Amino acid sequence: MSVLDATGTSGSLDVGPVLDSAGCWTTAVVTGLGPSTVHHHSAPRTRSRELVLASAWLALITGDSADGSRWQTLAAAREGRSWELTLGESDHRGALAVMHVWRGVGEISELCELGSAAYDALPADSPWRPLAGLLSGLTLTLTGRERQGHNRLRVSEELAQALDQPGVRADCLAALAGLAFGDGDQRESQHLIMRARTLLLEHNLLEQPSSEFAVSAVALGLARAGRSTEAGKLIRIAQGRTEPTVASAPWLQIQSRILQINACLLIGDVAAARLLTRQARDMLRRSSTERAVFACQQTSVTRAEIRLAKLPADANYAAQPSTLAELRILHLRPTHLTFPEMGALLFVTRHTVKTQALGIYRKLGANSRNGAVQRACDLGYLPPTVVPDSLSRSNTVLMSIPSRADI
Repeated sequence: MSVLDATGTSGSLDVGPVLDSAGCWTTAVVTGLGPSTVHHHSAPRTRSRELVLASAWLALITGDSADGSRWQTLAAAREGRSWELTLGESDHRGALAVMHVWRGVGEISELCELGSAAYDALPADSPWRPLAGLLSGLTLTLTGRERQGHNRLRVSEELAQALDQPGVRADCLAALAGLAFGDGDQRESQHLIMRARTLLLEHNLLEQPSSEFAVSAVALGLARAGRSTEAGKLIRIAQGRTEPTVASAPWLQIQSRILQINACLLIGDVAAARLLTRQARDMLRRSSTERAVFACQQTSVTRAEIRLAKLPADANYAAQPSTLAELRILHLRPTHLTFPEMGALLFVTRHTVKTQALGIYRKLGANSRNGAVQRACDLGYLPPTVVPDSLSRSNTVLMSIPSRADI
């Protein structure tokens, strides 16, 4: 059986061999985007195309950038010159292209094209196609092609489910949640976040080095929903995964940090947000000369720096995170409903609504409805969209109010 076609238990993506100290092949079953159980067996000391690719992949997902680079160079040499132009000739070339995008080899424009080409070239039943679709969908989204990115991520999530790849599924769902939030569909965003969270927990993916993106996105989603304690725990886990993922693309590491920064700001951990912002800025400086990051990531980090500059310099300062009740009021503020109307929708008194509204105003540093909405959009509690006045008296507004079941 080809290594590229092999699958193991618990949704393994591939079987990756490496040489152990005895010169025998050690095969590690790779679950989702991370290693799971390890089995040992002896095999001929050969460097077949399958074994070279599997070794490169195993090195990458376990954070060994140098070893991964060596194996990828060997794999590319085996495929010959201009292998990128003939990805459809074999799964090996498609897999190699996926690893190049994962590692961030080349300029962003080239990576976008290579990821999409790999996705198109790989057959639907290839274990590499869901990952190709994930990386392609992310790059499409970060270059402003959100609709194309959404479609690619949605199909890739379905492929990952069919091929039992929970790690890829979690990443796709996390990315789709971000797109839903940007479109103003907070209920759908929270639903997708919780699905990603379930996959991470059920398949023990939280501690995998390659799960940093999904963990960071879920932390942000929970922070938006007022679940500050759990969000904080996931942020610490994601931060602990930062160093081992040095083999992943710079743009992917930076994107994970941006998610962590926004989550830290929402739960009031300003000191951590400052540290992560400095790290992201340093990574941008190192990568910008290689044109290996997206323009929107420069903008996101700059926006975080501006927001942090407006906060007290005291590292011990921490904004009070908003409660679930306050967030439910906040989600209604763009609709221009009156306090009594909000109370009727939420089954609470006018006095309760007013108290919660004043509490959210105080925490946001605002003194008016418009100021609170703008501040909430700036911080990431609300998507950067405006609810038309025509919806202010419509029951459709209920679709944007998160319920306890959603979060």
